[in-house]
Amino acid sequence: MKITTSGLQAIKADYAEYAIQHNDGSDEVSEQKLYEIGYLAYYSCRQTKGDYERALTSNGVLRARSEQAENRAEALQ
Repeated sequence: MKITTSGLQAIKADYAEYAIQHNDGSDEVSEQKLYEIGYLAYYSCRQTKGDYERALTSNGVLRARSEQAENRAEALQ
């Protein structure tokens, strides 16, 4: 399969460039290489989603603690 980057959106072009770089500069790629790149992309996406969920959870905890601190400050005044 021949890899081309023309006409692709930026992120897809980046993956195509990544495939070419990890295929010794050749734009011909095997099914195994495509599988490996897809595997990396899939798990990178899952890791990013997990990081995002953890950030949202931490943000929720931060907001709750901030509200508690504001309520205590108002009660002291």
